[in-house]
Amino acid sequence: MVTASEMSFFENEIFSSGLPVAALMEKVGHSMANWLLQKSKLVEEGVVVLVGPGHNGGDGLVVAR
Repeated sequence: MVTASEMSFFENEIFSSGLPVAALMEKVGHSMANWLLQKSKLVEEGVVVLVGPGHNGGDGLVVAR
């Protein structure tokens, strides 16, 4: 677990290395989806993904897709 300020620091480090925001959202979203699919009990009844603005919303859209 990290704090919001720690996450901002990590994101800034990643983005300053040249990785596009969209590429990071794809990577995180795919990792989250794979984690969910490995937990069959969590997805037996389906999954609802609530998406708001910002990077986390982009991650959620990838998971939902």
